[in-house]
Amino acid sequence: MQSYFQDINAFNAMYPQEKVYLHFDNTAYFLEETIWFKAYVMAANAQRQSQLSKVLYVELLSPEGAVLETKKYPIVNGGCHGEFHLDSLYLSGYYEVRAYTRYMLNFGDDAVFSRVFPVYKNVPEGNYHQKTILDRDLSRRKKIKEHHVLGEQSILWKYLKPSKATQEKYYFEPVKPLDPKDRLKHISSNRAFDEQFYDKEEDIHIDFYPEGGALIKGAQQNIAFCISDKEGKGVHAAGRIFNQHHQQIAALAPVLDGKGVFSFTADDAQYYVQLYYKDKQYRFPLPEAQDGGCVLTLRQHFEKDLIEISTQYIHNEVFNDSILAVVLSHGGNIYRFDLVETAHSQRLLIPTNAMPEGVNIVSVFDAEGRTLAERLCFVRHRESLQACLSIKDNSRGYAFNPYGKIKLKLQAKDADDKALPGRISISVRDAESDDLSFNTDNFYTWLLLSSELKGYIKQASYYFEKNDRVHQLHLDLLMLTQG
Repeated sequence: MQSYFQDINAFNAMYPQEKVYLHFDNTAYFLEETIWFKAYVMAANAQRQSQLSKVLYVELLSPEGAVLETKKYPIVNGGCHGEFHLDSLYLSGYYEVRAYTRYMLNFGDDAVFSRVFPVYKNVPEGNYHQKTILDRDLSRRKKIKEHHVLGEQSILWKYLKPSKATQEKYYFEPVKPLDPKDRLKHISSNRAFDEQFYDKEEDIHIDFYPEGGALIKGAQQNIAFCISDKEGKGVHAAGRIFNQHHQQIAALAPVLDGKGVFSFTADDAQYYVQLYYKDKQYRFPLPEAQDGGCVLTLRQHFEKDLIEISTQYIHNEVFNDSILAVVLSHGGNIYRFDLVETAHSQRLLIPTNAMPEGVNIVSVFDAEGRTLAERLCFVRHRESLQACLSIKDNSRGYAFNPYGKIKLKLQAKDADDKALPGRISISVRDAESDDLSFNTDNFYTWLLLSSELKGYIKQASYYFEKNDRVHQLHLDLLMLTQG
């Protein structure tokens, strides 16, 4: 069995993966502006600059998904920089920038870097608070068969009456922040335009995520869950768990964006969850439990910088192994391998400083190499990097004119107060007009978190605001529900 995992490491060493991150100068743009970016090409398993590829491909896509422009940049010392000019002939909308090397395409579309930006209609100089996405000639009370909606919002567009200022046009502007990776979708409608549009969907749904992957009878197990509406937005709805005789077994409540976790021991009975949301009740069955297998439990001891991994094997005619392999991996590389017996529960204590920082995978295999259980965990080391940024301007204090000269003093030091060398890119934006709802990622959160998980992570930077117990528990909940 050990030789099998050695072969996996040998394969990953022979065919390493790359990551690309683009640092942009802004979070949103107007037509006729330029999108500037600095690109970093990294080795995925080592978190350092890649030496594999020599050319980076960067694409600009229209709101309809058509490739408007493709540029090729030579990669020098793991990076390059470039720009896209937003032509005045373009339509306002949500544009996507994608970046990749040819080598990255061998590992599927998930390896491609993607970022979506709102691009607003051009406005008179200085009037940057008017951010218009749609602009259509519409007669009053005209019925249409299509309007644009972005999923995270309940009130999405504000309808403005015609005036001389708008040249007798009706147009729409967003009245709430919008998530960057929600794509525009077309919803059929025969309603007349009114002063505001509402998304009246109220149905909710719950997904269950047993720790380790499968719900197993006869063992206490943690089950994470995520409650969402039809648009995928997390909702806070309290609930209770009942058996087939309608007797309450446990209660559940979300703790963050509709996500939570409860402990449960499954048996042959039938169970369901009843949720209470907006004066309505919703009923959902729990997933069916299997008769045997391995229960994997992971607990982080944050104060002691330890991770505790427990395995409990439930035997039957199908699951009759005597030895299991507990494997820890990061970036495709296996760095720890333990054999455990199935006769009784096993426990491993692993110092977090012996684990790579970022998303790690804990897997349990049987003697034939089949995965019995798997679970993601996030390891965050004590801060070893301290970056200090100060802005000074003797004549103006902290108020600056557009394109005005400012003085920046940047210091990057380690925990021992020693200066750290490196290449740094900085974007300076107007705090009053900056819309951070379109970007909560940075190089650190993307490298360690967003690029390792599938799907959009809402407010990824939140999980790194503080390295305290609350944020660590919320980060572990993300591993359970989105891993």
